[in-house]
Amino acid sequence: MNGITGVFFNEKLVGQMWPIIDDKFEDMPQAMQPALDLPNVQLFESKAIPIEYLSRVHSNNVESLERAWYCEGALITIGGFMEASEKVLKGELKNAFNFMVAAGHHASPESAWGGTYASITGPTVHYLRNECGFNGKIAIIDTDSHHGDGTRAMFFTSVSVAGIAWKTTGQKFA
Repeated sequence: MNGITGVFFNEKLVGQMWPIIDDKFEDMPQAMQPALDLPNVQLFESKAIPIEYLSRVHSNNVESLERAWYCEGALITIGGFMEASEKVLKGELKNAFNFMVAAGHHASPESAWGGTYASITGPTVHYLRNECGFNGKIAIIDTDSHHGDGTRAMFFTSVSVAGIAWKTTGQKFA
C-alpha cells in the first residue's frame, strides 16, 4: 500500500457563499501549504461527475439539483470523493481527505436538506461496486455532530454497508 494521503479540492469551491458553511475555502489551498509540502501528501483536483450518475441512487431530486446554483459544487464534491475512494481501494493512496460542499449525509434516495443536496456515499458505493468491481463490505464513518439521516436511508437494507456514527452530546470529558 502506498503511504500517500490524498487531498481532494477544486478551486471552483473558492469564492462562493455555500449553504450552511459560507466561503470557508477563501484561503484554500494556500492555507494547507505546510501540509501539502509534506512528502506523503498529494493534492488532487476534484472533478465533477456527470449529473446523470445521481439518478442511479436518487429517485426524484436530481432535476431540482440540476437547476440550483450549487449543483456544480455538489458534483465536484462527489467526483472528488469517488476518485479518492477508488485510489484508496486500489492501494494508490493510504487515505484521503475530500473538501466538500452541497453533498453529504442528509441526502436520501427521495429527498435532501440541510445543505447536502445530493448523496456523497450513495454514488460512491454504486461506483465502487459497479465500475471498480469491489464486492467487499464498506463502513461509512460519520463524525458530524448530528444524525446522517440520508446516509441511513440510502443503505438501511444493505447487509454489506455499515454506518458508524460518532455524535456529540455537548458534554465535555475531564
